[in-house]
Amino acid sequence: MVLLHTANFFTRSLTVTERAAATKALGIQVEQMRAADPSLAGMRTEDVKARIVEEMTGRKVSGKTIKREEALADEVAGLIPEWRDAADSGGLSVKAVDALAGSDEATQRSAFEKWSESPRSKAATTELVASMTASKPAADKRLASAEKALGRFVASLPRNPSAADSEAISRIAELARQAGDAVRGFAEAHGARQNPSDSNRSE
Repeated sequence: MVLLHTANFFTRSLTVTERAAATKALGIQVEQMRAADPSLAGMRTEDVKARIVEEMTGRKVSGKTIKREEALADEVAGLIPEWRDAADSGGLSVKAVDALAGSDEATQRSAFEKWSESPRSKAATTELVASMTASKPAADKRLASAEKALGRFVASLPRNPSAADSEAISRIAELARQAGDAVRGFAEAHGARQNPSDSNRSE
């Protein structure tokens, strides 16, 4: 089974989702290897997968590449079917996939209808998608980066998270709570300052 998945990784030109499916399927093998070889306990899952691919095929692929493609495939899986097909055919850039993944279904469909009116290059498609998904203000880049990092962690959640992982998640949850309280407090204070002037204008 392992040989089948790793061989498929290189036998033909696979789509992003096909490559990700091949490496995700190695998850069980990674756990079995860790159980048999204690030295792998601290190695990242994607790095163990990269080792499996190299041992089975003789071809090198980095753990970072595997992790990046699996995360991208997870985003593609969340798109409407039409955009999924476009992504699998190589018609979408990573930036376009990111933008679409952060949009609701209605926005995705509107963008696809516009895109399907005439053939476009990948660069032109990225510009179109960016223009049609940028209607609402973007979150702070630090928050967006943190959200993506957490999304990648959840997408490849280890079966037995370490104590350090649990502690980090608790700290993140507490920071998120504090940030939420601060933002709500600011919004409420800002609204209170606006209300008196609104009342005066109405009078």
